[in-house]
Amino acid sequence: MDELTPDQKNLLKDLEKNEAFQLLQKMVDEIFDETKKQIVAQADNYSAVKSHGYTIYEIL
Repeated sequence: MDELTPDQKNLLKDLEKNEAFQLLQKMVDEIFDETKKQIVAQADNYSAVKSHGYTIYEIL
């Protein structure tokens, strides 16, 4: 990513102070965390199934 210009840096500082932006950022962080948990769980499930010698694709 390119370096931010001084104007962009100032805009970002102002945006970070905005209550709606803070709420949106919190929501995005929560969605990211939940998605990450689901991906890890799916990977764990795949590993567990694969350790038994089959995957869902092989079963179908």
